[in-house]
Amino acid sequence: VRYLTHRIELGLSSPVGFKVDADAEVRGHRVVFFQGGGVMPRHVLLGTNARASRRRARWLQEAARLLAEAGAGAPRTQAKRALGLDVALAKARWPPRANRDLRRVLNRLDLDALQRLAPALSWRDVLAQLKIPQAVKIVIVRQPSYLRRLSQLIASEGLEVWRAYLRVTLLDGLSAYLPRRLRLSAKQRGQKRGGTATARRGFAMGFVRAFFDHELTSLYCETYVPKETLSRVRAMTFELKKVLRARLERSPWMGEATRRAAVRKLDAMVAVSQIHSATCWK
Repeated sequence: VRYLTHRIELGLSSPVGFKVDADAEVRGHRVVFFQGGGVMPRHVLLGTNARASRRRARWLQEAARLLAEAGAGAPRTQAKRALGLDVALAKARWPPRANRDLRRVLNRLDLDALQRLAPALSWRDVLAQLKIPQAVKIVIVRQPSYLRRLSQLIASEGLEVWRAYLRVTLLDGLSAYLPRRLRLSAKQRGQKRGGTATARRGFAMGFVRAFFDHELTSLYCETYVPKETLSRVRAMTFELKKVLRARLERSPWMGEATRRAAVRKLDAMVAVSQIHSATCWK
C-alpha cells in the first residue's frame, strides 16, 4: 500500500489511479475518485493487428535493455512478466466508450463496500497514506470491475511478477532524471518526449495540477480577482442557472424522475466564482 500510494503521489504510472475533484451531487464538496491505470494504451496491449504487435515487441525489447542497464537479473524474463501483467490489467480496463457513460462510471461506494469489492488492498490505509481526511467516508470508483480484477491479480500473481512490473514502470516514469541509457525511448512508449528540462517542467506542472489545483485556484482568486468581479460573476451564474432550471422544468421529453435528477445536479453545481471559497472537505 505504501509503495503504490507513493507512486500515485509522485504522478507515476500505477495500477490504480487517484484524483480529488468536485462532487457533482453535493454542493461545495470534494470527493475521491479511483480509476484504472496502465503503462501502454489499452488498444496497443490488446490489439490484434500487425502495428500493435510490433509496438508490443519493441516495448519488450526496450524494457529488457533498460532492466539490463539497471543491473536487474534475467531482464528478458522480467520484461515479459511486466508486459504480461499489463496485458492482464488492460483486459480489465474499460474501453473509451464505457468510460464516457456517466451512469456507469460514477459509482459511489462507502469504504466497507470498497473493501468488499477489492479486498487485496486495505483502502483505509490507502486513503491514510494519501493524506485524505478520516472524515471522508464515500469515494467514487470509475471502473468497479477493474478494481475487482486488480485485487484478484494482486492475490494471484507472484511477488516476482509484480516486482518486475513495478520496476519497469518506475524506471520509465523517472527516466527524465536518470542517465540517458536508462530511459525507455519515446518511440517504444508510443509518445513524444522532450528534453530533460522539458520533461522536468512537465512533471512538476502535472504534479502541482494533480494535488494543489484547488488551493492554487483559491490563492489566485483571493490575490488577483477583485471582489466586484466575483460579485458580477455570481450574479451572471445565478441567472444562467435560473434559465437552465426553467428549461429543465418545461422540457417535454423528460420524465419526472429524470427531471428531478437533473435539477439536483444543477443545484449541486458550484459556480466558478465560489470555488475559491468552497470548503474542501465536509
